Amino acid sequence: MIRPPNLPPPYDRLPALIAQGAPLEAANVLRGALFANILRYAKTSSPFYAGRIPDTLLQPTATQALWRTVRTLTKEDLRAHDELIKIAKPPPFAGETRSAWTSGSTGTPFNCDVSALADYMNALVLERCYDWWNIDGAKDIMHLAVDRQGYQVSPDVQTQQGWRLGDARGKYHRLTVSTGLDAQLDHMRALRPAYLKTAAVHLGALALRARERNLEIAFDAVFAGAAPLMADERRLVEQIFGCRVVDIYGTEEIGIIAADCPRCGAYHPAVDVMQFEVLRDDGAPAQAGEMGRVVVTPYLNFAMPLIRYETGDVVEVGEGGHCPHGAIRLNRIVGRSKNLFTQSDGQKFLPYVALGEVASLGPVARFRFVQTSLTTIEFRYKLSGPGAIDLNRLAKVSRKYLGPAFTVTAAPMPSSDDDAGRKHLVFESLL
Repeated sequence: MIRPPNLPPPYDRLPALIAQGAPLEAANVLRGALFANILRYAKTSSPFYAGRIPDTLLQPTATQALWRTVRTLTKEDLRAHDELIKIAKPPPFAGETRSAWTSGSTGTPFNCDVSALADYMNALVLERCYDWWNIDGAKDIMHLAVDRQGYQVSPDVQTQQGWRLGDARGKYHRLTVSTGLDAQLDHMRALRPAYLKTAAVHLGALALRARERNLEIAFDAVFAGAAPLMADERRLVEQIFGCRVVDIYGTEEIGIIAADCPRCGAYHPAVDVMQFEVLRDDGAPAQAGEMGRVVVTPYLNFAMPLIRYETGDVVEVGEGGHCPHGAIRLNRIVGRSKNLFTQSDGQKFLPYVALGEVASLGPVARFRFVQTSLTTIEFRYKLSGPGAIDLNRLAKVSRKYLGPAFTVTAAPMPSSDDDAGRKHLVFESLL
């Protein structure tokens, strides 16, 4: 990760704020400048926001009440108007633009653009989280990740030197989650990394399998992501692996939104890089003890400004406090179910299919891969308009990412698959 060169004010002061902090008044002045800049940029550079953001909101006298009159941006809005929201030529200091696919909480695949500047600052937020937890870059880490290249029969561990910014001492071991739990545990026993990073749903399954095999595997810390970590899973992982568990909440299109705090036990939103809101159903800010929808306005994505963007997630707001890591506290990230698949030999794995490939199957508005037996998977879908699912392509895509052992059929998504208020599962096992 290379720092973008020649950052202009006020962006040149942001790395120090993330890494070192600042007095509250100075920090709020910088955040306010970043907030005003992205609003002005979105309104003047994106046709989508030209009439959506009122001129009066750009004035120094603008109030929170006026801010809340700006309509929230849903994933459906983003999917329908992405080309109007994207900026073809962001300012040079924002760096290169990368493209990413996501579905998040809705199960609706869509494409988003992300500036290198946003990625770099997100990496600094992650480094700050590592510092909170006293993570040592001289030690090795294993990352169990989805394989974006497709299914592999016998994937190998990929190893490189260095995994913390500016620190090349520790080894970074990467292994695809499609290897199955036993192979992953065997690699952990052989390599003995100090840290483990993987999806939250995968951690609990790994711990259970390690206990079934009576394996003695220990870490200094494990990092959970991709979905909220349930309390029972945290306790299980702490018990089996004898380590601290760090939960990091974020999305593909935003990056890190909030991180687990070792001091107060709450989640602190990354307010240095985004405007963060939690809204009740009536649109008012949620108070301590209340649950609400997460709405964010990232300050740094000049390739695709997201103004008052609803992530689709629900959180519970905590009491304010004086923790040095953040004044805003979230008690928990709400809602998630199990989504591991099972192979014919009984091995469980975390499935993955590239969302760009799903989008190529037809006009897919929502989808879900449902494992119905050890050898069968059902692709459930809703269409966004006229058209049909390309069944031949579905078969090819399924073989590429899920392997040859499964027969995948397609069926319209029943109304019972929609469970309002809960995180949509892209993968679900009925076994």
